Amino acid sequence: MGRKSKETSVSERELILKLRKNGKSYNKISDLVGRPRSTVQSIIKKFAATGKVQNSSRTGRPCLLTSSDRRFLVRPLKKDPEISSINIRTLEQQSP
Repeated sequence: MGRKSKETSVSERELILKLRKNGKSYNKISDLVGRPRSTVQSIIKKFAATGKVQNSSRTGRPCLLTSSDRRFLVRPLKKDPEISSINIRTLEQQSP
């Protein structure tokens, strides 16, 4: 299931942390920034664990082809734009 809402911005997270540092409750912060209390709570909890406010990097699907594989496939296409995938596969099998 995907995300239901957009991400909180870094500035919004910094504001949440600043309000919490000033002694505001989760409910009060939630009312002020217009985010659910659970979101406010998880931002503060994540900051306490990692010490970071920035987004963590996300993993994606690994690339199937290396850059040299891509170059190998593009080279015959540049010479003959109408070459078929079967012919490219034949060229691939013939190469050392």
